[in-house]
Amino acid sequence: MHVAGLQQLNWDSEGVGSKAAALVDLSTVAGNKISNPPWVKFQSAGWVNFPSAPTDYGYPGHFNQDKQGALLAKRALERHRSDYQQAHGDSDQPLLVSGHFLRLAEHGNPAWNDLWLLTEITHEGRQPQVLEEAIVSDFEADLDGFHQGYRNHFVATPWDTPFRPPLEHPKPRLFGTQSAVVTGPEGEEIYCDAYGRVKVQFFWDREGQADERTSCWMRVASNWASQGFGAISLPRIGMEVLISFQEGDPDRPLVTGCLFHGVHLPPYRLPDFKTVATVKSKEHKGSRSNELRIDDTNQRTDARGYMFRVALRDSLREAERQNTLFTDMLPEEQKLEKHSLYGLNLQVPEGMAK
Repeated sequence: MHVAGLQQLNWDSEGVGSKAAALVDLSTVAGNKISNPPWVKFQSAGWVNFPSAPTDYGYPGHFNQDKQGALLAKRALERHRSDYQQAHGDSDQPLLVSGHFLRLAEHGNPAWNDLWLLTEITHEGRQPQVLEEAIVSDFEADLDGFHQGYRNHFVATPWDTPFRPPLEHPKPRLFGTQSAVVTGPEGEEIYCDAYGRVKVQFFWDREGQADERTSCWMRVASNWASQGFGAISLPRIGMEVLISFQEGDPDRPLVTGCLFHGVHLPPYRLPDFKTVATVKSKEHKGSRSNELRIDDTNQRTDARGYMFRVALRDSLREAERQNTLFTDMLPEEQKLEKHSLYGLNLQVPEGMAK
């Protein structure tokens, strides 16, 4: 619309802008798939022939795909440049509203006769006679001569300058850790996807049904992970796990470990067997187990460095049979030595077998 009552319009191009904006992100998960390594997730945007200015380097960038990152970098740059060119004006037109467009016409500078986005407007009105005051009595100090009536002051950006409001409301962040319980479909003991991710239910979740819909897929930290090799030990349904959040982002939970409690006790009675280090698994949907154990009890030379693999703890005979099968898979030159080692050390101290 053509606005009557426009009294003054001043051009300001001395705002602080950015020459370029760059975003980098460490996310390796895009949607339901794990994407490229994190260091390739870098996107930037810049303006040609823009005066020298700082570069905004943002991390984390909160994006999973390159196209999304490029768009966010462009938006960040537009946000920094939105106040680089502004117009300040005064009028007595009460119809001006912040967030609306002002169509300027018949201005002395033809290039300014275009749409302007009103980003800020301050209204001012004076009617001293209502308060039975003299029009000039309390306003003699005013230097602009405004004693009564209505006026406003506004700030506008030109049509060809994209306006992006500042990010004054950052995304909530979660620091520290929380505990949760691994969940999955009914009747299953282990539930994961192709990347070893699991689902959990937090203790504060009042609507969760302890099934496969309790959460998003969560990555599981490992003490060794690489391409085709590493260490893997998936948390099973019902285990209590510790959850942290990458960069404090609630949308990036990470399983960092498992916890014992009053029901899920350690494999051996503590502190009686505090010198025993063990890795003990449980047969899937069964009662048998596999185990690798090291006993560091002092003055127990027969047990120092004690390591064995056992699949049925009900009897030593079955354990010996399982170890014979295990050593049969070793190279010929190692069979006798390994078999002797396992046969020699297959004595289970009282109280350790379960």
